[in-house]
Amino acid sequence: MNKENNKRQELKDKIARTIKTQQYQDALTHIDEYLRHNFTDGDQSNIILHKAYCLTKIGQTEEAFNLINTVKIFHQYVITYVYICLKAGKYLEALDMLKSYNYDRILYSGYYAHAYFGLGEIKRGYHMLGEVAKHFNPYPQDILAHLLSIYHDTNLKNVFTKKDFNEQCHSFLVNDFQKCKKYSTQFFSQEAFHFFTKDNNDNNICCSGTSFYQYQSLNLNTISNIQNSCVHFGEYSKFNDPADPPIKLNSYFEPLHEIMKDIRIACFTTKNNNFLMWSHYADKHKGICIEYDIEAFLKREDTYPILFQKVRYKENLSFRDEGRLQVSDPYTETQTIWDTNILGLFTVKPEEWKYEDEYRLIGYFTDKPSLFSFDNNNTHTSSIPIKSIYMGKDISSTNRKIIENMIKDTDIQLFIMKPNLTNLYQLISEKVKLLSL
Repeated sequence: MNKENNKRQELKDKIARTIKTQQYQDALTHIDEYLRHNFTDGDQSNIILHKAYCLTKIGQTEEAFNLINTVKIFHQYVITYVYICLKAGKYLEALDMLKSYNYDRILYSGYYAHAYFGLGEIKRGYHMLGEVAKHFNPYPQDILAHLLSIYHDTNLKNVFTKKDFNEQCHSFLVNDFQKCKKYSTQFFSQEAFHFFTKDNNDNNICCSGTSFYQYQSLNLNTISNIQNSCVHFGEYSKFNDPADPPIKLNSYFEPLHEIMKDIRIACFTTKNNNFLMWSHYADKHKGICIEYDIEAFLKREDTYPILFQKVRYKENLSFRDEGRLQVSDPYTETQTIWDTNILGLFTVKPEEWKYEDEYRLIGYFTDKPSLFSFDNNNTHTSSIPIKSIYMGKDISSTNRKIIENMIKDTDIQLFIMKPNLTNLYQLISEKVKLLSL
């Protein structure tokens, strides 16, 4: 009996591991072996559902649908059943199952909407997703992800027009920004919400009193930004990291690129004394580091559509099916699905960047509201109060004079960075006294 139990557990572990790593063909081999043993553990239905799921993943949807109808569906497997039905184009069966178990129409809106689209009830499908957009859930429903999943259904290729799809995506993206912005402001309160205010170790953080900086080389654009208290928002497609954001590496998100191109990002750090960042971003210590008042900016009523998020650093990140991210642990050889909404993909970077302790302002500029300005080069900027400026330790005397003259009649404080003589690998700041006119 012990030998049988050990074999059963061994096969279950193999099935779980190969499904988790998307090795569906191998999983099917282990499942068939499990079924041949005819174990008397009462778990046959569960294993058959696993087989149907794997068949769905390798495109054998009709066989998968026929298979699930040979077993009794328990409550905990309803969504698996619905998923397989949708992939097989059995939309009525999926909808009937959802209704028969009275599944919440808000929490499972993506499945309901998918079924309605499949049944040709397009307006009802959009309406279902739109109703979700009105609800302010503690964890924002990612309506864009639902719509993208439906868009990729090969049985529904003729359902969407590009114009209609883009308009709906725009509407849902604005909704996501509205939801996320509320929690962005909570960075600066003790009510900080876990989805936006968890650090890399999933510890609660509160940013009240935290300073946020940008390292910059000194040039005409920088001088103009200081004079106007402006921050530049860049195109993510031009970031120097090819995996930032990871959607650039996955064709699954290609249908969204047309509206995503209007997303712009401004990057900040909580550190003003980092040797590497002074070298990489501030002209080898000859530039400056500007401290911005992000808290005051976010509390303004006119800051829509914009949100503020901490960057999360992950190691061995990969895409699973349907654009979901998977985090792999090389030490334990385990994989974990990392659930985030699509906007969350703009705030994840490789572990190597962790030293930057980065935060991001993410703006959606399609409507060009008055909060933002646009020059002839279509550069996106936003006015954010400057609290202080730190000059690099190797700044030229000419550039130092320029900075001093620009801010001496303002409330902006000025500092110069110097090596710490007790630890030459550290930088310290010294306040510069300015004489007013």
